[in-house]
Amino acid sequence: MKPHNPSIREEALALLRRGVPNRVVAERLNVPRGTVGWWRHEDRRKRVEPVAPRRSLLCPICDDRPLDKVAYAYLLALYLGDGHISHYVKH
Repeated sequence: MKPHNPSIREEALALLRRGVPNRVVAERLNVPRGTVGWWRHEDRRKRVEPVAPRRSLLCPICDDRPLDKVAYAYLLALYLGDGHISHYVKH
């Protein structure tokens, strides 16, 4: 894997520090998004920049957030389909 030109990385970091999203930086500089994300992570770590806590999308109960009952019911209905579970028996 060929390393990126240091000037590309510096330009990416300058854009990221101004609030430009990773995706936009990656497209503008023709660099993979994963690379841009890594550069951002390493830059924050080196500058000891506090990282805002991310809200977990995994479990509202684990994060002490109220459960969106309507959204949960809709998602459950999609998962269950017509609500009928059957056992297929091959004859």
